[in-house]
Amino acid sequence: MDSILEGLTGLRIPPFTAVNGLACFRCYKESSGPPLLRCSKCWSVRYCGSVCQKLDWKQHKAICNALYKLQMDPAFRSTHLRSFADKPTTDLQRLNMAIDKAVVSEMDYLKRALQRNLTPAEQMLLGDEAHCMGCGRSDRILRMQTLAKNDGSPIAVLKRCETCHLSYYCCDSHWQAVKKLHSGQPCEDGHDGLSQCGINQEILIDHAFSEFIQRTKAGAFVWAPQKPHTKWTSLKGKTWKTEFGADLANQFKVSGDKLGAWIRAASDGLSMPMSILWSLETLNGSNDSWTRQETLDIHILGSYENEVVGVVWFEEILHRLPEVKHLKLVLCGPELDQFSREKGFKGEADLDVCRDCRKKGRKMSRRLFAQTYHDVILTQRGTYTVPDLAIAFNAGTSKQSQHTWIPTMAALVKGKIPTVFTAFDEDEAGTDVNMWPMFGAKLIPALGPSKNPWGSEMLKRAPHAVSRYYAGSLWFSGGFR
Repeated sequence: MDSILEGLTGLRIPPFTAVNGLACFRCYKESSGPPLLRCSKCWSVRYCGSVCQKLDWKQHKAICNALYKLQMDPAFRSTHLRSFADKPTTDLQRLNMAIDKAVVSEMDYLKRALQRNLTPAEQMLLGDEAHCMGCGRSDRILRMQTLAKNDGSPIAVLKRCETCHLSYYCCDSHWQAVKKLHSGQPCEDGHDGLSQCGINQEILIDHAFSEFIQRTKAGAFVWAPQKPHTKWTSLKGKTWKTEFGADLANQFKVSGDKLGAWIRAASDGLSMPMSILWSLETLNGSNDSWTRQETLDIHILGSYENEVVGVVWFEEILHRLPEVKHLKLVLCGPELDQFSREKGFKGEADLDVCRDCRKKGRKMSRRLFAQTYHDVILTQRGTYTVPDLAIAFNAGTSKQSQHTWIPTMAALVKGKIPTVFTAFDEDEAGTDVNMWPMFGAKLIPALGPSKNPWGSEMLKRAPHAVSRYYAGSLWFSGGFR
């Protein structure tokens, strides 16, 4: 996502490690020696030294001055500080809501001070900053609190969990109140019973893995096993490790604790084909005739870059369904027009498949429509056929693009089209799934809102929160046929 934002804006997007003070805000190098130097004016960024601070000043100056103005404004400070309770809470959902409200308030103030919208990097500076897990205070809030007292006391700063370095607390009593929530029980967004502390540790490992891959391969990790199966086998009871661990270990010569990062990185792209297969199996129940069809027709709604360039991932569907001879992918989405023209993608094309598939006469084709799906149904009325599955990855139907999804959702239900939608996180899934009843959809409980066993395991920390995570297709947000 960060690379897409950089391409659209031309501005550097700092990694979360730089926003959280684990790395220099200019060079992004993490510090293993002396503590990073905090900007003394805005109190919001850190540098490895004066050289990086000076190099970054031109880009940092405007937001630095605006943040300083916000902290020194007595009227804003008085109102803002009342948002945070002195006593810690264990109701993290309510705390996340309070943090979100406070961050939005700060962003609104900064937009007025700057007389413009915040850049993506500036939004991340506020959205991804650290907050006390007990009360929600940030370093900025703690500084404002000290300034309001005006008694000469030193400015308090957040402390980190010494194990994961990604959860924070403002004082020992607040940490003791939430420590069990942090490290003593499984986190619902995670996997294999991991606690929040365990997930945070994996996130830092995944960040280091991503940096390693970019240095060695000049890009993201794109992988799928070139191993056709001899027959279809149910995905029930299977996991990312059971299905892909051995192949990754053999190909990249990794084992033990190091294998986890490779599995999580592989799951980020493979979650699309694996979610398709899981959806088909769930929708069809005991009827497995779909696994033996000559042609499998999959329509992917709201498509963009990942779906278009992820050819190597979608071939996994062919590899797991050896009796299917032709996988037809129809990709739909208004954003495809500019992207496909820039990248030179044709509207219809046969895609490369592995040697084994070619030898057995199996193929994969792709057709692009730079339209919403309900428009595709309308304009292709004479040739449109109901697919085996219409799926939208990370749709966000209840968000900004709701007006374009509503007619598509209505058309899917009216046409009795086998449909599955996914979401980035539990909150989004819960909100999105509530839209389906207005169209009369009879939802299958196993497809939303519910955790997707084939969602990406490469979790990221949600902005404006102390306890939420998100990942590609982490949750199902509705499915029916």
